[in-house]
Amino acid sequence: MQYIGEGQGKGGIPIKVKVTMDGDKIVNIEVLEQAETVGVEEPAFEKLIPEMIEKQTTQVDALSGVTLSARGLCEAVQNALAQIG
Repeated sequence: MQYIGEGQGKGGIPIKVKVTMDGDKIVNIEVLEQAETVGVEEPAFEKLIPEMIEKQTTQVDALSGVTLSARGLCEAVQNALAQIG
């Protein structure tokens, strides 16, 4: 199953994600839309997404300098997961 969620990124600009589930496990998180600073937040997403999948939680450590973007990404994933059930 796939779920779409949206969170608030830097400057209030939305971050939209698609979360793919296999049963009760997160198997993929894809960023569909975002307008974060190129070259700054994107590497953070590349680090945070695998960590969320590995740990099966959005409770991951935000990276220094990209706190708002990381928070927006986690919020988007949480909103997608909230649709389950």
